[in-house]
Amino acid sequence: MVRALTIPLCSVLALTPLGLADAPASATVTASSSLPATPSPVRGVDQPSTPIAQRPTHGRTASYLVNLRDTSRNTRLLGHRAVVRAGGRVVAAWPEIGVLVVQSTDARFLGRVRTARGVESAGATRTVPVRPTPTSARMVTSGSRGGRERGLWNLSMVRADQAHRVTRGSKAVRVAIVDSGVDPTHPDLKGALDPATSIGCTNGGRPVKGVGAWRATNNPHGTHVAGIVGAARNGVGVVGEAPGVRLSSIKVVDEQGMIYPEYALCGVMSAARSGARVANHSYFVDPFVFWCDDQPGQRAVKTSLQRAFAWSARRGMVNVAAAGNSGVDLTKKGVDSESPTDARARTRRINSGCTDLPTELKGVVSVSAVDRTREFAPYSNDGLGIVDVTAPGDEILSTVPGGRYAIESGTSMAAPHATGVLALLATRHPKATPTQLTGMLKRQARPLPCPRDTGCRRKGSVTSYYGHGLVDALAAVK
Repeated sequence: MVRALTIPLCSVLALTPLGLADAPASATVTASSSLPATPSPVRGVDQPSTPIAQRPTHGRTASYLVNLRDTSRNTRLLGHRAVVRAGGRVVAAWPEIGVLVVQSTDARFLGRVRTARGVESAGATRTVPVRPTPTSARMVTSGSRGGRERGLWNLSMVRADQAHRVTRGSKAVRVAIVDSGVDPTHPDLKGALDPATSIGCTNGGRPVKGVGAWRATNNPHGTHVAGIVGAARNGVGVVGEAPGVRLSSIKVVDEQGMIYPEYALCGVMSAARSGARVANHSYFVDPFVFWCDDQPGQRAVKTSLQRAFAWSARRGMVNVAAAGNSGVDLTKKGVDSESPTDARARTRRINSGCTDLPTELKGVVSVSAVDRTREFAPYSNDGLGIVDVTAPGDEILSTVPGGRYAIESGTSMAAPHATGVLALLATRHPKATPTQLTGMLKRQARPLPCPRDTGCRRKGSVTSYYGHGLVDALAAVK
């Protein structure tokens, strides 16, 4: 089971839990053949993390990520041959970053492929066998209907209502909603949604086109997130932070509510290949809430995702992620009682080399949550030097499938506020790099003081609860 970066308000709408936590491989990209080094295992004062092994598959299919030593053609050929010789088959290949998604029924596969020529590392992506991909699912249509367009406290808090008098965002700016799919018929979203760049990633991590692959089915989370970013100003329902931009639905949540690494990898790579300027990731990667460097398999998966997010930034895409809803300081890790999420969870020891993916990846904008009084949300993760900015996350009204609306809470709702502000920044600064856009977002954020008698820490104007402060849409467009 996957944990959502949403705190459901059951009196309004009960959302399916997420691990909350795309375009076809047709683009031609020139990439350096050198790749980032694999992170070193943690040493020193930290205790080793407790391993959680993949369960025996007994002839059933298991899924893996295989990292090649570089992106050269020769190494890619060696890697494909190594996979076949070790008893696996390549399900998806990402040549730009030298990563293969592989399935195998051979219990000896991992040991064999790790020692093959051209292979740097490999790891399992789940602790249980692969389930068949369902062919259909029902559409959730709960929640209230919209009526006339209403004022939203969260828009006022980040001054998006004032920003819209200057610009609502440009159709030239596209935002990827990397999530559980988006309802393409919702009246507040259908004008912004771009079917040509929407992709499904839950069929083994393969990028699949077609509305059936990327629409919301049994989980409304992605539609809710999409509304916060880009719901239209059309006189009914709600309004998004950047109602003038385009949206892509990148579906990475399967029908069991899981976001396995191969899905997330497909999501970020496909979004970047399609030319998205900003991507919203309101999830964590299953089946581990924290992926540990001193566990070779977990380290290999982390390496794959590091490569993908770094490559997407070089392509010009800014990645925004929810900080998480475990209520922990991400700089003071010790125990994880929620992993694995695809089997029975058990308490395990973790250390500073264990990271929450993708919010702790280098270059990703990490967003914590505040309520309507600007109080830090008690469920929100924090961390000095990890959290970059904060945004409204409590009791946020937004779109859900079936032309309806619902109130939800969580860092899942905070992240798309920052994503919307970045979309406005990209509208005003179309040639800015991801680093420049992120820098502007932080500099323009309004600092919030640490509450007294709490665990909030400060370094200069940056705090562990709020990072650089509350995102500011008006400052972004001025």
